[in-house]
Amino acid sequence: MNVNCAKSCRLCDSKCGNYNRNCEEWARLRECTKNPDYMTIYCPKACHSCHGGTGADVGCKDWNEYCAAWARNGQCRVNPDYMLVYCRKSCSQC
Repeated sequence: MNVNCAKSCRLCDSKCGNYNRNCEEWARLRECTKNPDYMTIYCPKACHSCHGGTGADVGCKDWNEYCAAWARNGQCRVNPDYMLVYCRKSCSQC
């Protein structure tokens, strides 16, 4: 719920951060896509998945040039481990 329903859970105004001292290292090891259930909740800053309430939210973007095309082809549902982290804008996650 905290990841996909942040607005309903009233998390949109919360500060973005990392809540484990290993987050940055895990993100470099691609844990944001391998383990998104943990990483997007406890390491949102390292995974660029902050749920901000403003347009200045750095997490509200697509990190791959093909995100929009993939989203149109249903990949947000088929491949959420990647898409909901790296294609947040195209998958309407922010």
